[in-house]
Amino acid sequence: MFCARNPKEREALAGKVVSIVGCGSFGAALADMLVRAGLGRLLLIDPELLSVENLGRHVLASSDIGRPKAEALANRLREINPELNVEARQEKFRDAEGLLVCCADSRRCESMVNAVSLARGLPAVYIGAYGAARAGEVQICVPGKTACRECFAQFRDTEEHPPGQERYTDPDFDPTRVPGQTGLWGSVLAIGGIAFHAVLAFLEVRGAIDFERPLWIVNLDYAGFQPFAVTFARVKRGCAVCDEAMIAELTV
Repeated sequence: MFCARNPKEREALAGKVVSIVGCGSFGAALADMLVRAGLGRLLLIDPELLSVENLGRHVLASSDIGRPKAEALANRLREINPELNVEARQEKFRDAEGLLVCCADSRRCESMVNAVSLARGLPAVYIGAYGAARAGEVQICVPGKTACRECFAQFRDTEEHPPGQERYTDPDFDPTRVPGQTGLWGSVLAIGGIAFHAVLAFLEVRGAIDFERPLWIVNLDYAGFQPFAVTFARVKRGCAVCDEAMIAELTV
C-alpha cells in the first residue's frame, strides 16, 4: 500500500492543501517529497516549458523536454500516487490556496505571492539558493505573526543581472528574475529536504514553527557560514507592505 511505512504522516497530510509556485528544481523536489509523504491535494503553478538545461537538477526526464513543467510534474506525481488530487496551471502566479510554497526565481513573483499571502491571510514558505546552490534560504511567513517577505527580501530589488537578448525579444521578459546558474542536484535536495521539514511543521505534521526566528539559512559549503549547518535567524518586521505605520510615514 502507498505510504505503508509512514501511515501517521499520510493520515495527517491527506486533508492538507499546498500550492507550489515555480516548478523548477526546488518546486519539483518539494512536490515529490510531499507526495511521497502522503499529501492529499497539490496545486502546481509555472508558466514555463522544461528545457534540456533543466535536466541536471530536476526530477523530470528527457522525455518531458518541451512540455509544460507543471503539467509534466503533475503526471509524474500521479504515477507515484494515483489517488493524488493535483492541478497543474501553466501560467504566471495570480492566486492559490492552502499553504503557499514559493520556489520562483523571480522577485516580481515573490512579491505577488507575498501580496496574496497578506490579503488572504495564507501562510507562505519561500525557498531559494545562493549562487551554485552551495547555501540555501528558507523564510517562513505568517500574516500577523512574522515579518513578510518584503520585510526581508526587498533589498534584492536593487540587484541587477546581466542583460540578455531576451530583454529585447521576449514580451514577457522579467528583469527581476535570477538567471540560470550552476548547481548540483544533491545540493538542491539537501536544501529542499530542510525546506520540506519546514513545510511539515506548517502543516502540523512534524515539529513546530518558531515565529521568533522565521529565517533558516542552510549552509553546505559556503565560506563565511558555519559548515554543514542550519542557522535560524530573526527578521525585523516593518515594511510598507505589511506594516500600516510604515505606510503612514511614507505619506507624510
